Amino acid sequence: MSRQQLLLTKEQVPFGAEMFLCPTGTEPLKRDEKGPVPPLILLGGGVPVRAKWYMSNPEKPDKRDLVGGGYEYDSLEATTYFVPAYPHSQESAPVRKSFAVFVDGKRLMYSYPYHKKAVEVSKTSNGDIISTCGTAYDYWLQPYELPERAILVADGNLDADLDFRFLGCVSVPEPSDEVREALEAKGVVLYYHAYFNHGRYSGYRAAKLPVGWKLVDVGRAWMGGISYKVDIVDRDGVAHAHIKQNSRSLSDSWVGEISLP
Repeated sequence: MSRQQLLLTKEQVPFGAEMFLCPTGTEPLKRDEKGPVPPLILLGGGVPVRAKWYMSNPEKPDKRDLVGGGYEYDSLEATTYFVPAYPHSQESAPVRKSFAVFVDGKRLMYSYPYHKKAVEVSKTSNGDIISTCGTAYDYWLQPYELPERAILVADGNLDADLDFRFLGCVSVPEPSDEVREALEAKGVVLYYHAYFNHGRYSGYRAAKLPVGWKLVDVGRAWMGGISYKVDIVDRDGVAHAHIKQNSRSLSDSWVGEISLP
C-alpha cells in the first residue's frame, strides 16, 4: 500500500491529523464546485469537551487555523473514509513533528508489554525518529526503528524541550553575533527555532556542545542548583565562553549573558 492509498475509517483517524474526506473510497475530496475543500482535523472541543471535526483554513495552509465551531463526531457516518492530507515516509517526514504510524493500513503497535498502545513517534531536529508515547515507558525518548513500509501521519509538533533533551543540548543565554560565530567555528551547534527551558530560563537557546565539552560551575550555587557563573569548557578544561546569570526574585526565570574569554 503506497502512502497515497492509505484509506482510514473515522475510528482510525488520529487526533490532530489533517485528513481529506474520501466519499468514494478511492479519490479524496480536495475540490468541489465552490473551489478547494480544506482538510478536516479531529480535535477536542465544545462544552463538555468532546471529539469534533474542524476545518483547517485554506488561506493559511501552513498554520493550524480552524474555521467555524466544528462538527460533531457522529455527524459523519461510521462508513466515511479519510485520506491523510500529508502522508510521509520516514525519509520525507519533516523534523520537529509528531506522527501516528500506519503499516498495511493499521496503526503500528508497540511490543509486549505495551502491545495495546499505538506507536507514537517524532522526528528530531537532527532527523532521528524517537518514541514519544509517554505511557510506553521503556521506549520514552529512545530511537525507534520503523518498518520500511511505514506511513507517517503528522498529528502535532514535537515539544522543543523534548527535542533538545534528546539531542543532549544545554541552555545558554542568547549570544551576540560575535559570540555565536566564535562558538560555531569551534563546533558548537545553536538552535534558534525555539527557546530551551523557557520556564526556568528567560531567552535561553539550546546549544549542542562538541564531544567532551561541558558546562562547569565557577560561581556559588543557589536556588535549585543553578550557578551564578558558568563556563563552557572543552575536554582539556579550557574555557571557551563565560556565562553570568541571575534571578531578580525567587519567582523569576533566570536571565544571563554569554561572553568570550
